Amino acid sequence: MEQERINKVSDLIESTIHELDLSPDMYKFAYNLYEHLAKWIKEDSPNRFNADAIIYPQGSMVTGTIIRPINGKSACDLDIIYCRFVKKENQSQKELMEEVGNQLKDYVKTFSKYNKEELHIPSIKLEEFPECWTIYYGDYFSMDIVPSLPDPETINRYSIMPEDGICVSSDTIFWQYSNPKGYAKWFKERDNKQILMEQLDKIAKKADVEIEKLPFWQNLTIPSPLRRSIQILKRHRDIKYKGDKAFKPSSLAITTLVAEFYSGEKNIHESLFNLIPKIKEKLQSKQSSRITILDPTCKNTEKFPANNFIKQWEIDNRYETAFIEWFEMAEQDLLNLYSDKNASSGMHKYGELLSENFGSDVVRKVFTEKAKETKEFRDSGLLRTAVSGVLGKVGNEVKPHTFFGSDK
Repeated sequence: MEQERINKVSDLIESTIHELDLSPDMYKFAYNLYEHLAKWIKEDSPNRFNADAIIYPQGSMVTGTIIRPINGKSACDLDIIYCRFVKKENQSQKELMEEVGNQLKDYVKTFSKYNKEELHIPSIKLEEFPECWTIYYGDYFSMDIVPSLPDPETINRYSIMPEDGICVSSDTIFWQYSNPKGYAKWFKERDNKQILMEQLDKIAKKADVEIEKLPFWQNLTIPSPLRRSIQILKRHRDIKYKGDKAFKPSSLAITTLVAEFYSGEKNIHESLFNLIPKIKEKLQSKQSSRITILDPTCKNTEKFPANNFIKQWEIDNRYETAFIEWFEMAEQDLLNLYSDKNASSGMHKYGELLSENFGSDVVRKVFTEKAKETKEFRDSGLLRTAVSGVLGKVGNEVKPHTFFGSDK
């Protein structure tokens, strides 16, 4: 009975997060827009700057952990690195930022013609921020484009894909060092490769193609336990910080912590409840030393210390306090969801708890779909209710419901 209840709760959470996924069509649409920009930048840069430049994705769309925002200008965000192949001694951060901005302004003008003929996006605009330029594609999605240059000391600085290290333009006088491609490789190595390959194999067989022939974004649509655990925590954070961005826990910190302590579990229940205590222990280690979440691609030597993804905690301890308080809240809310105390209250209680933690709109949609499924089970005579009150296919048969009552 306990395992049946756990499976039911996990299924409800899984279904809820699934509603926040990008569909394969949305991934394809986003990729086509990215490819259009990438081709234009590659062709335009040599003539404009007498130097080559490329763009490539980073962040949640590369790790497959993106979720749709609660509110905002776009359905989803695509994080992009813009890398121009010049020495940083010959290019200041201010110059790089301004030049990339002027180049993107010209791109937006060029794109308008392509958009009018092919895509019909209602509007497209460019906006500047301290560390990036953002292109908004109507209400579909946006691209945050971060200007960067190659890092000449990558061999000494990085242990994973050092050839792809970069120095990123920032709102300070100092360059920030990063290795997005190395991070993506590290994350992939942390995931459960068996689950990913099994799911890819099913998709390939359904499409009647070899796995190698599948589009690269297809891998990003597979809901592995690692990816789902991150999405669950990110959505919980978004709900708790709805309308309040002050001291909001960062997605990079959450993703890195979860990936660091994930141990190859095969379902979200095992994944969450194995890694949460480990993360909690790390967060409580501040008694002996300051908490750090280090870039896993760095060697972390005395000369080249690893990037600390939570540097702002050192500047303002309210970031640290907010993260720890939120994480403890997430732990308790997940414990409440899986508690056997809810079983006797039926699906209504689960609906309440899911809505509080993941959003009422998306949960309402999930329960509407589940209700259709449940009616089909009732009509077939297959639906049974367990002693716990959780609906399933094991237990006492539930009679068909006609919605208008019956004298029989």
